[in-house]
Amino acid sequence: MICLELTGATLRENLTLLQSHTNFVNMAELRIDLLTTDERAAIAGFPGQVEQALGRPLGRALPLICTVRRASDGGSYVASESERLRLLEEGITAGFAYVDLESDLRESPAGKAVGEHARVTGCEIIRSIYDPVGQPADAEAIVRRLSDDGREIARLTVTPRTTADLVVLLEAADRTRDVRKILIGTGPYGFPTRILSRRFGSMLTCVSAPGTEQAAPGHIGPVDLTTLYRFRDITPDTRLFGIIGSPIAHSRSPQYHNRRFAADQLNARYLPILVDDVQAFFNLADRLPFHGVSVTMPHKEAVLPFLADVDAGTTAAGSCNTFVRRMPGAAPPGWFGVNTDVPGFLAPLREALGENPGGLGVTVIGAGGAARAVVYALVQEGARVLVVNRSVDRAAGLVSDLQPLGSGGGAIASASLAPDTDLNGYRDVIVQTTSVGMHGVGDPAPWLRFDGTELVYDIVYTPPETPFIVRARSAGCRTVTGDRMFDAQADAQYRLFSRLAVS
Repeated sequence: MICLELTGATLRENLTLLQSHTNFVNMAELRIDLLTTDERAAIAGFPGQVEQALGRPLGRALPLICTVRRASDGGSYVASESERLRLLEEGITAGFAYVDLESDLRESPAGKAVGEHARVTGCEIIRSIYDPVGQPADAEAIVRRLSDDGREIARLTVTPRTTADLVVLLEAADRTRDVRKILIGTGPYGFPTRILSRRFGSMLTCVSAPGTEQAAPGHIGPVDLTTLYRFRDITPDTRLFGIIGSPIAHSRSPQYHNRRFAADQLNARYLPILVDDVQAFFNLADRLPFHGVSVTMPHKEAVLPFLADVDAGTTAAGSCNTFVRRMPGAAPPGWFGVNTDVPGFLAPLREALGENPGGLGVTVIGAGGAARAVVYALVQEGARVLVVNRSVDRAAGLVSDLQPLGSGGGAIASASLAPDTDLNGYRDVIVQTTSVGMHGVGDPAPWLRFDGTELVYDIVYTPPETPFIVRARSAGCRTVTGDRMFDAQADAQYRLFSRLAVS
């Protein structure tokens, strides 16, 4: 089920939120701790207001959860505990279908009384633990203890801090399929738990309406969850794909691939996965399992040791931006790496030039995984390339690796990314491959003066109009923006993924 978090300061605001999203959610949680003091006094009337506004009895058609979360649990309630318990009692009496009671309330007489009141009135108890700063090591044991042998719904909300934490959390979710539970990872590392809750038997996933206060970090909007991720149609047979990187929130890849999967009516989903440890991700990929993965900064080189085989572009560039699971029976078994950055980079460049870049002098800014693919593509086309980077040793290493592969007749040199570096002879095309400029901030070479004859290409696509591109265009240069490369390489990825998306 999809649960809308009602986080407004007034009951009227929350009622409006619910009315606006009724078609996208199955239930709602009223965060009483986020209401003003005056509004808290009126919560008894809220279930009736919802029933009247929706024009149908509440029953189980749109159940409500009554929650008063303490500040120590990541909420906003700081008044007396006795008053908090009174509010919970009031919600139970008012007809809320569920009440959220923290695990420690089992130990106090007052807390036990609230639980007994809920049982007598038929209000189901959600027994909860919230960890807004970390994740316990014994998640499975905690879930089972919270459920009280199935008499209550276990709710464990934690904050994974690493990819390895996410793996542990999903393993706990998998081992507790027999338990009625709500298991949620908050924050950027926990995002996959929100999309895949159905796969692991979690009773619900929580969403927050855009523009409202998020009840927990990492919430997705109800419209995106139901339309982009097609949450309600996820089954055990749904094939999983994704993108790994750090950062990852800026990526357009989930929008691109999920929309194409939907258009082609494929039972597949594509998730953004924040990854700090590549080994941990491959453990995750085998457990879920994933069938195809896009790779962005900074992991394009780090994934290589985990691949069973790669294409020529990956070998040459020494970086990989895509890997797919080989079909059963394929040799060698495992993951096959591809570099779609190579054709993805060249297609917009050829279009902008009106010809191949062979014979042109090209400056490439940066020496990371993306730069390797760009330089390889250029030398294969016969371009003369100068790699400039703040770390001259890294630039020289790239040149040393790729120089023997210049079968197209191109040549490579390296230099420091500095104002005194002479770019003469390498100004036909200038390619920016670093992450500088992402989110519209920064310029990798503010000292570089364009004379208007250069073609300037920035592979950053969020935003397409980076400060570097804006400055080049204002100088009269022709430009190629990163969104064009993104679309070209993503199309090549999708052709690989779509073949594996049929179960």
